[in-house]
Amino acid sequence: MASIRRRNGKYQVQVRIGRLSSSRSFHRLTDAKEWARITETDLVQRAFLGKKYQPETFRQILSRYLKEKTPEKLSSQNESIVIRSLLRERWTEIPLKQLSINDLIYFRDQRLLSVKPATLKRQFNIIKHACVVAEDEWDWEAPRHLLNKLSLPKIIPYPVRRITNEDEARLLKELSRRRSKWAYHVTRFAIATAMRRGEIISLEWTHIDLARNSAFLMTSKTGFGREVPLSQDAIEILGDIGKDRSGPIFKTSANAVRLAFSRAKVAAGLKHIRFHDLRHEAISRFFEMGLTQPEIALISGHRTIEALSIYAHADRSSIKKKLLLT
Repeated sequence: MASIRRRNGKYQVQVRIGRLSSSRSFHRLTDAKEWARITETDLVQRAFLGKKYQPETFRQILSRYLKEKTPEKLSSQNESIVIRSLLRERWTEIPLKQLSINDLIYFRDQRLLSVKPATLKRQFNIIKHACVVAEDEWDWEAPRHLLNKLSLPKIIPYPVRRITNEDEARLLKELSRRRSKWAYHVTRFAIATAMRRGEIISLEWTHIDLARNSAFLMTSKTGFGREVPLSQDAIEILGDIGKDRSGPIFKTSANAVRLAFSRAKVAAGLKHIRFHDLRHEAISRFFEMGLTQPEIALISGHRTIEALSIYAHADRSSIKKKLLLT
């Protein structure tokens, strides 16, 4: 049976069926009751029937994954958006016993009409991981066998083009026209530091040491924190932000920056530029400044020289000039 009690501002739930028990805390009572209902059914299946719990639909798997696993990730905000979109898809409502490979094929083909193969693959990585967690951690049945049968299109490497000074000026001009200037500041900081968007958004004033001209990232995409040396441009950007030196430096969200950046690049006639291209451009400029590979890796956070080399793109016009002089 499930018992719920309020303690220290949270709802503590404990479910006990025979020798099996499970407990968890929630901020909202509705979440506590929903978890108790699912867990109680799960433990009954395991205790008395000796088999895995069988969720009714894949929506049930994704919903629990969204509540329990997504918040633990660095990219939780973006993943939440993806999963909430998936929960609106028809195939997630089909009873698992009736779900077929044809349902997934139809979903795949329809998605490819509006998104690129790389985007689709990232979405299916979330779906597959939800299956792995459901089977290995929750002892649930999941349609992993169907996903293993599904073929995904090959990803064509994205051609990265250098961002010229003119491109940068046009983009920043459009961003400066926005009512909120945070996307403008974030974009400038990305070009100056080669930081990822999520890393920039996570920065707080306590992470900045102006005496050492450094920013301290507590964690990153690779799971490792690092100290990032700041250029004079980066320091000037921090000075332009304002006098409020408490909490987050960039008081905005990753999604707000994404939307503002997307609109600005279209208005500037730069549809081909992605925000991640700013990291490529920054690293390429570091090489052109004469910094060594270890020095740039210290800034960018790359663990290997091979990974770093992917982000270095020579200026073709400079190469042509050098060839003409030989």
